[in-house]
Formats: sequence, structure tokens, C-alpha cells
Amino acid sequence: MSGPALRLSIAHRTDYRYASYATSSYNEIRMTPANSDGQRLLSSSISVSPNALLFEFDDYFGTHCYCFDIQHPHNSLAIAANSIVEVSRAGYVGKRISRVELSHAQVRERYYEFLAETPLALASGAVRDAAQEITYQLEPEDAIGAVAEWIQSRLTFGKGLTHARTPAMDALAVGVGVCQDFSHLGISMLRSVGIPARYVSGYLFPVLEPERGLSTEGESHAWVEAWIGGWRAFDSANGMDHIDNRYVKVGVGRDYLDVAPMNGVYTGQGTDPPQVSVTMSVL
Repeated sequence: MSGPALRLSIAHRTDYRYASYATSSYNEIRMTPANSDGQRLLSSSISVSPNALLFEFDDYFGTHCYCFDIQHPHNSLAIAANSIVEVSRAGYVGKRISRVELSHAQVRERYYEFLAETPLALASGAVRDAAQEITYQLEPEDAIGAVAEWIQSRLTFGKGLTHARTPAMDALAVGVGVCQDFSHLGISMLRSVGIPARYVSGYLFPVLEPERGLSTEGESHAWVEAWIGGWRAFDSANGMDHIDNRYVKVGVGRDYLDVAPMNGVYTGQGTDPPQVSVTMSVL
């Protein structure tokens, strides 16, 4: 069990400033918590400046998405996403299948997209060999633990040397990374031994023992779900072999590129790095 239900408010703001006026832009927002998987979405809103007409839909992987375009000159862009969500997880309650069952053709066909390599979750030969060695003869759930332990022994959490789009092998080479790097490395290793794995984007309330009325700087976060008969979540960046009620899931994809909180293109010159803030409060 993950403790009593936790009701959280989340205020996520992203601000861009362009070097000169952008003549047009197209953007997609994935910041709305999922209304499933032990979560109940109580309210949500998205606003953008300059004003734009928002269209909403669920993308291919089921993540709720807003899209909009701005077809006039603008030198800044601000997105504010606000939500209230109640989280109550019971831990993993799915089926636990065997290594033999996992290798069946129908399983591999059904979860092909979460077994195939992607540019950000691509394992080198040496890492493939390591994954094979540490998971040899282990059942799928035990293999998850072995992979998480291996990653924690070789990757230290630290900001500034990588970014959200850094390939897993590049992060491993420097030995330092953030949650996206831990997730991409875990995904690449699990897929290399035949365990379907997907990238999860969301939020993490950083205080271990949340109390009502507590408000703090939160953060966008990433973790992994591996399919072992059901989707089992773990977070090697924080040494968590499961996720608790402090984790708020937004959506899933093959890697970060499928479920980035903000994605877009614009016509114009360069832009400064976005200013991002996330404030989370216990209600």
C-alpha cells in the first residue's frame, strides 16, 4: 500500500522569450494529470499568452494533450497549467508472468513499440551484455530490481551535465544524470532483455511525509513502467522500487520525445532557455 490518499494542487508555469519576434508557432502541451491508475483528476485548466484557441485530444499513447498555434508576431510565450488531483495507489496488483510467457510471440507483437529501441533509449553492446548478465534466469519482476540496482551503482543524480534529450548512453558515459537519464537507461536495458518498458512523465511531490497545508517547489519528473503481466512502475533516480502517492502521472510514451510537457516549433530566431516553475501543495 502507498498510504492514505493524497490530494495535491499543481501549478506548472513555463515562460519562453524569443531573441526576436516569432512570426508563428505551433505547440503541444502535456501537463494534465491522468484520470486513471490510482489517480482522480478533480480539476484542471490550461491558459496561454498570447491568447490562442486550444484544441484538446488524447494522443496515440493515451496522454491528454492540448495544442494551439499563434499566427501573428510574438516575442514571448507563457503557459500556465493548474490542476488538482487525488492520488490513492494500492501498489502493483497486476499479474506476474514468467520469462517463458514474456517471450511468447503474441506478447512481443502486442508490446512491440515498447520493445523497440529509440534514439534516446538505445543500449550499447556493453550495456546489453551487462543487462543479460545481471538478469540471467531471473523472472521479469526480479529483473526489474536487478536493472534498477545496476543503474544506481553507475549513475549519480546531478543536474547540468545532461538535458531531457540526452541519449541514455551519453549520460552513462559521464556517470551523472537527471530523472530522464535514469529512465532512458532503465528502458534501454529492460527492452534489451525482452521486457517491454515505457517512459512515464509526471510530477513528484518531493517531501517524503506530506502534510496538509504544505506547499513546496515541486518538479516535473520521469520514471519507468515495465510490463510483467501488467505495468509495474519504479523510479531508479530516487531509489524507489515502486511509486507512492507523491507521484502524479501525466502520460506515457516510448521515451521523453513522446510525452514532453511542452513541444513546439516556431518561425523566427533563437530563444532563451525556458523558465519553468512547478509549485505543489497538499490540500
